[in-house]
Amino acid sequence: MGRIHLPQYHRGSGAGLGGWSDDEIKRAITQGIARDGHKLKPPMAYAAYASMTAQDLDAIVAFLRTLPPRQ
Repeated sequence: MGRIHLPQYHRGSGAGLGGWSDDEIKRAITQGIARDGHKLKPPMAYAAYASMTAQDLDAIVAFLRTLPPRQ
């Protein structure tokens, strides 16, 4: 498949998920729609996450918010 270059998704201010709202993160996970409205491409397996419960999505977002920024 080759290399895949992904943006950093971390809580750092203005970078990664730092500027994303919880709802934007949930939409990306479950619908494959980025913050700016473009469709995320594979390997983002959003169809597999589309039926997650609200509680599970909240837990994932809360976990992502705990991760330190990557350098």
